[in-house]
Amino acid sequence: MSSNYCTPSHRLLKKLAETIGMPPIKRPTRQRHRTFIREWRDFVGLKQNEAAARLEIEPSTLSRIESGKSPYDQDILERIALAYGCDPEDLLSINPLQPDPPKLVYDRLKMAPKDVQDRAIAIIDALLRAG
Repeated sequence: MSSNYCTPSHRLLKKLAETIGMPPIKRPTRQRHRTFIREWRDFVGLKQNEAAARLEIEPSTLSRIESGKSPYDQDILERIALAYGCDPEDLLSINPLQPDPPKLVYDRLKMAPKDVQDRAIAIIDALLRAG
């Protein structure tokens, strides 16, 4: 069963508000979380137009994503990560131009065999106990 009602458009609501004398309500600007997408592009040595070509998007779209003016989704994060040789979560949490030593250790150890990981943990524990 269909309804005879529809959702009013933003333009219609704005016109109605003007007609009855209501002051316009400014939409709040959306704050996006900081990303390191531009830093990863710089880290791998790509110009914006080269990266955009790899991602098959317009350079202006990449610019808006990098500056936080345009939203990103999981698909674009995965495409960017693949093009830049990192993990999608790295684009959101790691600045490759300012390496984080604990993260570097973790990245190297996560690919090491289990026995090497266990020895590394024992060494780190000994260092921390020694002060």
